[in-house]
Amino acid sequence: MLVDDGHNVHAISRHPNSTPGVTLHRRPPTQPHLRNKDFLYQWRKKNGEDVAAYCKAMRALGFFPHIVIAHSGWGEALLIKDVWPQARVVVAPEYYYNASGYDVGFDPEFPSPAEVSTALEQQNAITRESLDSADAIWIPTRFLATTFPTKYQERATILHEGIDTDYYAPDAHARLQLEDGTWVKQGDEVITFINRNLEPYRGFHTFVRALPAILQERPSAKVLIVGGNVSSYSGGGGFKDQFWQPLGDFPGKDRVHFLGSISEDQVRLVLQVSALHVYLTYPFVMGLSPLEAMSCGCLCLMSDTEPVTEFLTNGVDGVTVDMLSPSALATSAISLLATPQHSSLSMKEQARQSIIDRIGRKSLIDLHRALVFGE
Repeated sequence: MLVDDGHNVHAISRHPNSTPGVTLHRRPPTQPHLRNKDFLYQWRKKNGEDVAAYCKAMRALGFFPHIVIAHSGWGEALLIKDVWPQARVVVAPEYYYNASGYDVGFDPEFPSPAEVSTALEQQNAITRESLDSADAIWIPTRFLATTFPTKYQERATILHEGIDTDYYAPDAHARLQLEDGTWVKQGDEVITFINRNLEPYRGFHTFVRALPAILQERPSAKVLIVGGNVSSYSGGGGFKDQFWQPLGDFPGKDRVHFLGSISEDQVRLVLQVSALHVYLTYPFVMGLSPLEAMSCGCLCLMSDTEPVTEFLTNGVDGVTVDMLSPSALATSAISLLATPQHSSLSMKEQARQSIIDRIGRKSLIDLHRALVFGE
């Protein structure tokens, strides 16, 4: 949006990813801090200091931005106002950790360690320091806003980044070639599951445990699983083998395809051939893929958790299910796949319309401008 409006946009990042029209400044990564009891706080604080040092070098070269937008989770936003006091600083904190009532302790299969409260407080301390110096606070959903203390909720603008509904749209002619050389197309019985990584926070354990029952009842179904085999949120890693291998052999296992991490164009194609999209999440940050699935007009089966139910109404634009119950997931999936396509058409159409009406990116541009510029 800012580039399209003709503004001079720069980004400071440790990563090489670039955006057309944005000048990228790559800074050296902050080195890991000694793992003592305060390392989570100290590493984030040092990260913020490293960002500030980089910004001071830019300032010395005459760079004085009018607006700075920063994520607070890793400390980058801590000292921006000290370097550029004239700038409007918009901080996007995304999530505030709580010891109960949200993701922590949600899944009894993965109990929280005894020291979890200390770790959460270290992460939250950095967030609070960043928010206290910010000119504006940007939180994408109502659910995420509820995780924050009241004083920050009162200052926050709740505004989703939006979904490109022109890009994520149905395509009746969509076809995808799998690694074994076979093709799937729109209209085939394809079950899809997409996340950045395959992990408990995103219900991977529940999903794969439901597959033997689903594939037993649906002999024509194929399953496409997208995601890496490390952890974004759950700690540890290698969850694919941890939950997939114990299932052993079962009828239909050869119809399950792990696609790994794929490009955005490929993700869209997976969604466009989907007959049933499954998305599960703890009460935590909601990914974009379920909203992109709705925008593509997928028939969606998602977890009955608050991040999801803020956007999907059970029986109207999708179906919700207990995300910790493989048997409930299997029963719902089998039922939905057995429903004639014309019977589920209205739900799929409503899913797309819900995204267009509520968070279609085009409709949010003026609100984004108002947030960024303080209008």
